[in-house]
Amino acid sequence: MAGTTVTRRRRTGAAGAAEPALLGPVSRPGGETTLIVAAAVAFQILVWAFLIWLLRAGGPWYGFFDVSDITVYFEYAQKVAGGMRVYKDFSFEYPPLALPLFTLPPHADAAAYPNWFAAEMIMLSSAAAALTGATAAALWHGLGRPLAASGAYAAAVLAAGAITANRYDVAVALTLAACLFFLARRHTTAAGAALGIGVALKLTPGMLLPLVLIVAETRRRALFALAGFLVFTIVPFLPFLGRIDGLTNIITYHAQRPLQIESVPGTPYLIAGAMGAWGIGTGTSFGSQSLAGPGSELVARLSVWVGLLLVAGVYVLIWRRRTLLRAAPEFIPLAALACVLAFTVCNKVLSPQFLCWTLPLVALVVVGRAGWQRAAGILTLVAIALTQVEFPDLYWRMVDLESGPVAVVVARNLVLVAAAITAAFAVWKLPDSAPRASLATGER
Repeated sequence: MAGTTVTRRRRTGAAGAAEPALLGPVSRPGGETTLIVAAAVAFQILVWAFLIWLLRAGGPWYGFFDVSDITVYFEYAQKVAGGMRVYKDFSFEYPPLALPLFTLPPHADAAAYPNWFAAEMIMLSSAAAALTGATAAALWHGLGRPLAASGAYAAAVLAAGAITANRYDVAVALTLAACLFFLARRHTTAAGAALGIGVALKLTPGMLLPLVLIVAETRRRALFALAGFLVFTIVPFLPFLGRIDGLTNIITYHAQRPLQIESVPGTPYLIAGAMGAWGIGTGTSFGSQSLAGPGSELVARLSVWVGLLLVAGVYVLIWRRRTLLRAAPEFIPLAALACVLAFTVCNKVLSPQFLCWTLPLVALVVVGRAGWQRAAGILTLVAIALTQVEFPDLYWRMVDLESGPVAVVVARNLVLVAAAITAAFAVWKLPDSAPRASLATGER
């Protein structure tokens, strides 16, 4: 496209041998980037207007605030407003940066609070969409793929439905979108800082820190990225260091949770329960529903270690493709999605809102050039959509182990596993380095 250039830098090794050229972010007229970002926000306005209209007053199959955690968030906000101290006077299972998200909406009126909170999350979703569009603008020439990525983010929100607005996990998606944006522009220190903020929101973004360190081109840049991560992770915890028992509850609360009913490791128990097998039951604890049956506690404990092994395996693949990821950042979202999916499919807890973390990753992966990459994005989108089919409308029937709703969850979990396998395979299929033709022409 006229006026569009790509910055390339040639590095030399210790022996003077040329190493693969590094493709910098696409340089384009400022008006084009503004157009892409504006389109991403406009898509969000349209999607949210449609969802609010569709799900008003009960909607066609569920209401906008059905089975929402907003009541829990409101209770926390009320406790803080009443002078109670977090991590000391009341138990709080979230990291400290989650609390401002709960207390920011006006909380004098319990009836109005859900609307204010949803508006806050819709704004964060729009910010994540804008960053995703800006990332796409830095990765690809022209307007086609960047606008398609903006549209794909909107499609992912539509597939997820109201849960994006009545849980706070879209704030986690925003930190991942920021991380990808900074990596696309080779600001690895800022990328590490974005993940640090994510950890202070919900811990799980920390799984992508090794990706940032691998992408960093030098040891110095990796150390700065690690420093950015540590500073922005630690600082939000500093005001609460005198409340160690309360802070450690963030870890112990989740470590003690049983096998959650929608989790992939729980799928065999879910199927057996729907078929009337003896000894399979459901219960309520830790704010969600869980499965119980022979060996379920062992499965819950082992799932953590299996998940760590799978994520480590994905990182082995990423390490082997580090030269390409450093030279062609368009494949970084695929690597990130592979890590998140590996973690998700092995987690003993798979709450529906967890898939909101993937929104910016899916948007950038599904418009990629590689066929297996696009397949991983499409499968993840299907899993997100199946989650909305089940939750919240069929949720309580699924808890009662009715065969129809259980079949939807089983199908979602199978698709999610397929997406995780496809994403890992797509990383494995990547070339060791960027093709010479791409480096020569700047083709993205």
